[in-house]
Amino acid sequence: MQRAALDAMAGTALEEQDKDQYIAAKTHSGHERIAVSDIRLLLADQRYVMAYLPSREVLLDIPLKEFESRYAHIFLRIHRNALVAKHFVQALERDDGNSVLRIADITLRPIVSRRMLSQVRKLIEGDS
Repeated sequence: MQRAALDAMAGTALEEQDKDQYIAAKTHSGHERIAVSDIRLLLADQRYVMAYLPSREVLLDIPLKEFESRYAHIFLRIHRNALVAKHFVQALERDDGNSVLRIADITLRPIVSRRMLSQVRKLIEGDS
């Protein structure tokens, strides 16, 4: 009896872990599972969030705040409307007087707010 209970608990833990590794997105081809580890950048625009992946962009109906709280170990807020995957940050650059990030596998260079600049610098220097 105890073995069955342990197996059930392990199965639940794996389901929870699997749930945290993927998010559901409604796309033109129906519902899709997107690996959180594939997301490079999240940009909010009103009530939707655009997820930037290496080969495409996906519109999500998940608030940015939820990503920030649920995946704080993966994403860093760089602006009031943007989160970046820490692992894919390559460099902090200047563009027209703004600090922008170069992120692996995407061409978009999101602006880093002055308020978040010190955290981004710490991340790049390896202190965070």
